[in-house]
Amino acid sequence: MVGTITAISERIEAASLGRWPGPPHGYPRLNEAKLGRFSLGKARRALACGFVARQPQLQLVPMRHAPAGPVSLHELAVVAAAALGVCVVSAIVHSQAGFVAGVAVLFAGFFVLQTGIHRPVVRTVLNATGFRYDLGAIEYVPWVYGLPVAAASGRTFAAALPLPTPARRPNGAVGPDCAIVVVAEQICAELRQDQQYARDVGLVLGKTPVDTKEQMHQIAWAVADLIAHRQRVQAIAGEGDRDWINAVTEERQALIERVAALELRRQEMTEALEVMAEAAAELSDSAPAAPVVPDLSDLYANSLVHRQAANVIAGGAR
Repeated sequence: MVGTITAISERIEAASLGRWPGPPHGYPRLNEAKLGRFSLGKARRALACGFVARQPQLQLVPMRHAPAGPVSLHELAVVAAAALGVCVVSAIVHSQAGFVAGVAVLFAGFFVLQTGIHRPVVRTVLNATGFRYDLGAIEYVPWVYGLPVAAASGRTFAAALPLPTPARRPNGAVGPDCAIVVVAEQICAELRQDQQYARDVGLVLGKTPVDTKEQMHQIAWAVADLIAHRQRVQAIAGEGDRDWINAVTEERQALIERVAALELRRQEMTEALEVMAEAAAELSDSAPAAPVVPDLSDLYANSLVHRQAANVIAGGAR
């Protein structure tokens, strides 16, 4: 085990200096405090079925960021629909005052979105009916986020709808902590393939298969916690606070040991599959070749036909 831990530590160090091999997985999870009782069940099913995006879906379009927070497409759609509805009704009844009212509704809607005075009311209604679904209800590991909307410069607009956006890859090196996730993903991918092959061929090792998906989810969020802990310790700990610094170091070392345990299981699985393949090859070489049996059914059928014809010729029964 010690040798495996050392090898994994070296592998993590090497991965930390390189770039991300691909767009990182965000490992989404639910913040149930931001969901109503009906929205929670729907969100759980979507997460279990893999319908939640691997990375946060943010759409940036030119629009002013309101002081009350980012404006969602849902809110903008309600304002536009209300103003359009008033204008359509006014056109039907030929009312000029209706057009003025439509414009007034539009400006009033933008004022409400700007100040955010509607949000406590909307949140209360949705929470009471069980359909509350706040922004941030689905959380992702921190390294998959780009520039936060709240800190973005210029005119920005965040869409709460699941609009398709290309997967993003962080710039620069992976870093020492995220490298743990990269190496763990590589090991779990190989272990998942070996376990699937073992199930297909009926190989039983006497151990419960590793749930690689759940392990990766836990490791990724453990690394996210490690990053948060290190940032907090660096912000408040001084030179004499060695206990805090050692606690973060111990947490990281424990994560490396967890990844090393996955590597040991992968090695065991690989060795078992190799032994099985060698045994199958030896059995195939030692087994006698099966004799080639020709298909003689047509010949025997012809013989029967000829004997029946001979019986007919001899005056026998037809």
